[in-house]
Amino acid sequence: MAAVIEVNYFNSFWLKKIADDGSTYPAGSPVYNAIYPGTNNTGYNLYNNQPAYPATAGNAALADDWKYDWYIEESRIRGGYNNTSVDLGVKAYIEEEDIQSERRESALIYSGVFNSRTGINETNQFSTAFDITKSLDPINGSIQKLYAEDTNLICFQERKVSRALIDKDAIYSAEGGGTITSSQQVIGEFIPYVGEFGISRNPESFAKFGFRKYFTDQDRGVVLRLSRDGLTEISAYGMLDYFRDRFQEIPDNKTTVRVESLNNDTTGTPSVSNTFTVDLTAAGVIEIGMLVEWKGIDQGEDVYVIDTNVVGLTVTVTLSKPISLDNAGESIDFYNTFKTKVVGGWDIHNRNYTLSLQDTSSFAPIPTVEYDDTTGKTISYSTLVFDDNINGWVSFYTYKPDFLISIKNTLFSTSSGKIARHYVDIPVNPVTGAYLGNYQVFYNQFYEAAIEFVFNVLPSQVKNFQTVSYEGSNGWEVDFMISGFEGYDNVLTSSGLVPHQQFNDSVEKVKSLEGGRYIDASGRIQYAGFKRKENRYVANLINSSTIRPQEVLGEPQIIIDPTTGIPSMSGGNQISGIKGYFATMKISTDGTTDIKGPKELFAVGTKYVTSS
Repeated sequence: MAAVIEVNYFNSFWLKKIADDGSTYPAGSPVYNAIYPGTNNTGYNLYNNQPAYPATAGNAALADDWKYDWYIEESRIRGGYNNTSVDLGVKAYIEEEDIQSERRESALIYSGVFNSRTGINETNQFSTAFDITKSLDPINGSIQKLYAEDTNLICFQERKVSRALIDKDAIYSAEGGGTITSSQQVIGEFIPYVGEFGISRNPESFAKFGFRKYFTDQDRGVVLRLSRDGLTEISAYGMLDYFRDRFQEIPDNKTTVRVESLNNDTTGTPSVSNTFTVDLTAAGVIEIGMLVEWKGIDQGEDVYVIDTNVVGLTVTVTLSKPISLDNAGESIDFYNTFKTKVVGGWDIHNRNYTLSLQDTSSFAPIPTVEYDDTTGKTISYSTLVFDDNINGWVSFYTYKPDFLISIKNTLFSTSSGKIARHYVDIPVNPVTGAYLGNYQVFYNQFYEAAIEFVFNVLPSQVKNFQTVSYEGSNGWEVDFMISGFEGYDNVLTSSGLVPHQQFNDSVEKVKSLEGGRYIDASGRIQYAGFKRKENRYVANLINSSTIRPQEVLGEPQIIIDPTTGIPSMSGGNQISGIKGYFATMKISTDGTTDIKGPKELFAVGTKYVTSS
């Protein structure tokens, strides 16, 4: 709505209402002649015989400041007679909806120069008198990342990586040789690197150290290194099938996750607060950054979670702004829209490229992607590291970073809006002086460490693995040890012929020295797992496989309960060792021996005999 103000000199004004209390006025004929508000503090009327428009715009505190509800714009410069009239001119940085489809995602445009020393700032100047655009092949997708190295510019598209000279160009001879020469070009010709690889839509996977750059190409299921010798597919170093399958599991789209909860306030008294408690279901996860929907009303992006304190399924939530809390038991929804990520970073402490493949955001309920044997839960991410010294992937990590950065020989990462420093010194209890330990601790949460490997000596001979031993610290236990599967057979059972069955051997879990320690009925200390002998930890392997059809049963054995020390007779297939060409073992820390302290493992061995 606008009105022309009649004044006593030659100029014109726009009078615009910028505050509205939502009042609806009856139909009527408008007043065609302009009306100046004057000193009417209760508002003024643009309609014949209608109520005056409220000047407070719904805010009683502005009852005397009605004039701030209006915007007056003078059309002529300085209000002078016959001066230049202001028109709708160029508006910088305005995105119009009708030109969104014309955006050139595979082209570059650069502005004037910026020099902080001389005070020249022409970054808002895009002169059409100069050649200020540079286009790449649109068939290779959009430009995802630019990286300046020395006097070169590296451009990462979805399906191609190219480089160009900065402030100079190369002139090529008829034989194909190139000579660098000075020119007026800001960006020279783009020369693609050999190889049909790009960075897909994951620029967050980029990391650098020295002259090496690392990134991923999710569309092609590979991890790449860009160095002086060009592009190298480092995912092919023993992990080709792993990355091929994992990249297929990561969806390439945005997802909105909603977590429903109930107000845990039992008083039923309405209040205004930014801190309250809610009850969750087992699948609910509320984390920092999630937006709030209260009673079906979206509170907007300015109301979000800034802190949480989780105790079981009860969460104390702190919001960025207070909201009106009504009666108990009303619905509160937390939601966020996220895109899956492939986070990369350089670990300057260990000189490794760290890569985290994240199927979902932290806000999503955990999907069934991978199984964590340590916690017995499915996980939604994989964090692993690549070592250039051996050209191999050396370890998996249990933490899930949002961002990784190395500063002055120290690795930092962020998670849920909080920053963490890795490889810090072990803290000391100020009272007792004892080491508290911080090994296997990420984001204040302790995780068990594990190593999985294969015994495969004399691969052409069937063996019976009888014992296991290791050199290292106290506190390691065997989670599982299984042999390779036999070929498929048609098995005849009491229920009939069962086709395509295969079997393998497995052993019972071997407890650590401390985890298997118990006192028997006579008061003596016994060990149900590893025993220490000449500073080596040794244990027998007890077969726990399911009895197969037509299999010869082993003799019953006496099994001692490690808690009560009471012996009992077991009539299953309890025999020593497992049979097979090879055996796969997983050994991990027990979570009870010197928690958060260092655990070392130098060697693991097994005693075997050739199977008869």
